[in-house]
Amino acid sequence: MAKILLAEDEVNIASFIERGLKEFGHSVTVCHDGNTGWRILQEEPFDLVILDIIMPKVDGLTVMERVNADKSMKKHPAF
Repeated sequence: MAKILLAEDEVNIASFIERGLKEFGHSVTVCHDGNTGWRILQEEPFDLVILDIIMPKVDGLTVMERVNADKSMKKHPAF
C-alpha cells in the first residue's frame, strides 16, 4: 500500500483522515504544520502528500512551491 504524508493542523480532521487511510492499509505520517511537513519531505520519500491549504507557520501552497523549486524532490514518487 501507499506511504502517505498528511499535513493538517486541525487534530480532529487529521485523525479522521488518518484513520480512514489506515483502514485501507496505508502507512500514514501526520504533521500539524507546513514547516514540519517540509522537513519530513526532505528526509524521506512518500507516495502521496496531502496538504491542508491553511496551516500555521507555513501553508500547504508554500510547501508545494518549495517542492516545485527543489529539484531533489523529484526522487519522491508523489511528485
